[in-house]
Amino acid sequence: MKFMYDGKCKDQFFHSLPVAGVDGTLKNSFKGTPLEQNLRGKTGSMERVRSLAGTMKTIDGKTILFAVLLNNFDLTAPETSKLLETILLSFYNNEGD
Repeated sequence: MKFMYDGKCKDQFFHSLPVAGVDGTLKNSFKGTPLEQNLRGKTGSMERVRSLAGTMKTIDGKTILFAVLLNNFDLTAPETSKLLETILLSFYNNEGD
């Protein structure tokens, strides 16, 4: 993400990523949260693995790049989605600063 963010094709790359709550693989994700229409990312999944990498603006307007990988978990799909949302909302709210 950082390589692309610093590269010549930054705008083309990041504008090609799905927008949370709007389109692509994120169309049904993060609706009704501050992440909706604020997060752009690339999803990935396979058995007991889920990932999302992308960019978003934090509550104070900073642009952040992130990559979250959940490996070897024993959660249902809705539980996994909720965990991912919780992690990303903590980034949005700058928790841990």
